[in-house]
Amino acid sequence: MERLARRPGDPLLWSRFVQIYGPHVLQWCRDLHLQEADARDVAQEVLLSFWKAVDRFQYDPEKRFRSYLKQLVVWVWQDWKHRRDGKANVTGCGDVQTLLENLPDRESLLTRLDRVFDIELLRLAMRQVQKRVQPQTWEAFKLQAIEGRSGKETAERLGMKLGTVMWARSSVQGMIRTTLRELDRTDDDSEAGRE
Repeated sequence: MERLARRPGDPLLWSRFVQIYGPHVLQWCRDLHLQEADARDVAQEVLLSFWKAVDRFQYDPEKRFRSYLKQLVVWVWQDWKHRRDGKANVTGCGDVQTLLENLPDRESLLTRLDRVFDIELLRLAMRQVQKRVQPQTWEAFKLQAIEGRSGKETAERLGMKLGTVMWARSSVQGMIRTTLRELDRTDDDSEAGRE
């Protein structure tokens, strides 16, 4: 975030930010029951709002960066909704928490948003680990951990020893856990202004 704040016009930094957070912002907009075109418009406004304010962004160590982005999504959505409905612009109110508290079923929405982010983080970690291991090792992990096949069945199917199959599952699971911690730490670092 520090580098992005210093060089907000840097296309590589901004592209990386959009690549990491853009899909989440769009999904959060969809979760607000917007039509696809409206969800894309609001997501674009969210990213533009953040880009305009990135040099003034202040990290709050009590909050996660994704929570800040989720609040920004709700804030921009409220503003968009008020503009669309011809009501007064609420962007200047400055109190995102008040907006969140006035949203119906906000806990359910925030819980869903967290779940979506966590699923996407797991998928990203799994894609990264899959690239680092041998195809047969990944297949042994997938058959057991994802498809629920037994170690014996997996070993027979892949022509591997049972011990090797069990090691593959354990090893890949450990790598995924480590990658998740690193990705989560990266998210925390970006919150702390190190990104």
